[in-house]
Amino acid sequence: MRALQSAEGYWLAEWRSLAVLVAYGTALVACGHHPKSPVLSDICDQIETYAKPGGGLAHCPESDAQPQVTYDAWLLLRHCRPDSRAVRAASLYLKETGPLPLSPSTLMQRWILEPSARAEIANHRPPRPAVRDLLAAHVTPRLVRAMSTHKALERGSGNKQFARLFSHLATTCVWPSVREKPYALSPPSILGNGAALLALQQRAGSDRPLSAGHEASAAHLVPYLERYLYPDGSTYYLLFAPPLLEYLRAYGREEDAKRFVGAIERVGYRAGGYVRTTMVATNVIETSLTVLAMLELGAEEDDPAIVRACEFLHRARTPSRIWSWSWESSSGSFGHRDSDSDDSGAALMALQRAKSPYATAHRDEIVSELFRFQHEGGGLLTMDPSVWLASPLTPSNNSRAIQGLLGLGVSPEDPRIVRACQWLLEQQKPDGSWFDFWISGATYGTTLALEALVAAGYRSPGDPEIERALYLFVRTQNNDGGWGFDWYGTRTRESNVEHTAMAVYGLCKFSRPSARPMNAIEGAMRFLLEQQNADGSWPSSYVCNYSGWEGYTSSHYASVFALRAIAAYLELSKQHLLRAPQLVRNRRIQSRKMTAT
Repeated sequence: MRALQSAEGYWLAEWRSLAVLVAYGTALVACGHHPKSPVLSDICDQIETYAKPGGGLAHCPESDAQPQVTYDAWLLLRHCRPDSRAVRAASLYLKETGPLPLSPSTLMQRWILEPSARAEIANHRPPRPAVRDLLAAHVTPRLVRAMSTHKALERGSGNKQFARLFSHLATTCVWPSVREKPYALSPPSILGNGAALLALQQRAGSDRPLSAGHEASAAHLVPYLERYLYPDGSTYYLLFAPPLLEYLRAYGREEDAKRFVGAIERVGYRAGGYVRTTMVATNVIETSLTVLAMLELGAEEDDPAIVRACEFLHRARTPSRIWSWSWESSSGSFGHRDSDSDDSGAALMALQRAKSPYATAHRDEIVSELFRFQHEGGGLLTMDPSVWLASPLTPSNNSRAIQGLLGLGVSPEDPRIVRACQWLLEQQKPDGSWFDFWISGATYGTTLALEALVAAGYRSPGDPEIERALYLFVRTQNNDGGWGFDWYGTRTRESNVEHTAMAVYGLCKFSRPSARPMNAIEGAMRFLLEQQNADGSWPSSYVCNYSGWEGYTSSHYASVFALRAIAAYLELSKQHLLRAPQLVRNRRIQSRKMTAT
């Protein structure tokens, strides 16, 4: 962990997902990279591994093939590796699934990767305004409400019909209405599709169907796009880099385009499909969780790595004094992303646990700002409610926000805290679990919900809600000692580190001493210790979810979750003089022997 800390004091993960690979590869083509360059060749190698038996491609190994994902990846593969068997198989799959509704972003991707089709693209006719406005007025608000309470993901997990319906609705609604305002499910949708639309309209010329309403589109889209073009050339999210670069070029902004190309060239890429950049990963929460793990494992509060991390967290505040999900000093003081209650709560927890002098800075502003995220039902929305239409209400962001607010001195009896805790209790499912949007599955949301309820004194070990949750953990443990769930939240018999670590952390922290399931805990610890890599890290799995239909793996979460689980286990051992720490000692002896060899 020390070796991975950046000079600025933060930790930043590597992400792997098909959507990120396709966007990054397309951006490199737009920057002038040769189709057979080493990075693009490796990206094509990785894309081919996402192919399914029927010829389609999926976001990650556990997903079903999806038409839109297949089409986007097929465009890049056909440009860089036209003789690939995956190209032929995907072509057949797309013929069978039928024509897709094309969003501005998809048209722009084709514009970049298939120059021979530009005349055809310029003549593309957007959805009729009447259809678009009807969907925006009646369908999209319901879809947004469903996503805000994460019901859509729960009902649609692994459901091909749901994914296809959602894709059609989203694609139709993101075409901006030139009469009123751009319709989209969230600002990122406006960002990528808005930039693509303006660039295409500018390139198409005034006599093509695609350019209709160009002036009206520019009037309401340009101010929005400018907000997400940062001084260092980077932008909100890597997925939107290709259309934004073409937008800058289409409008003749060569200096801005050069800076944008420079930001893309600075993206870190590791063979195997791993991308590292603040335009993807979340360095605020990763830094915060790493600080917590190191301190829980015995690092001193004045440890230089802890001090540098706390200084970074203090600098990374948004103008509203809370935090967004990623920040980089070269991108200016804006905070780099929209405000986020999850990252804000985690940052507060880290600063408070480190007893940093920054832990109480701007207290009143932070309290006021975080409670502005509170939904009418009591829970706190994840994203800034003033800019996000679809902002999930999840146990994880509520848990961390509640704990951060308690650490600032907000009373557990404050009506707003009581309402947030009551909302958490209402979200518990009959089987004892809590479903979470960002990492689906029984362990992540459940453990974090318990952490907040216990921290607020709203529930204690032994209470029925906690007992039901912990019983679920014991009941769903796999034979190898671990727990396994895919990014849809479906249980798997193959365990992974992330969910095992969250389960054992919950069992150690919240089970009653008289009924502590030590066999389950020791089995989980064996699994975690056996999974550790030679370099000290843990292997990551596709358990994360970005947008409700896109799974990815983060290189950092497995290691941080595992370290916090080990810390909880060691603390338990100290308190109760258990024999179980021999597991950890045996692992240390084994590691020394391997090093000596």
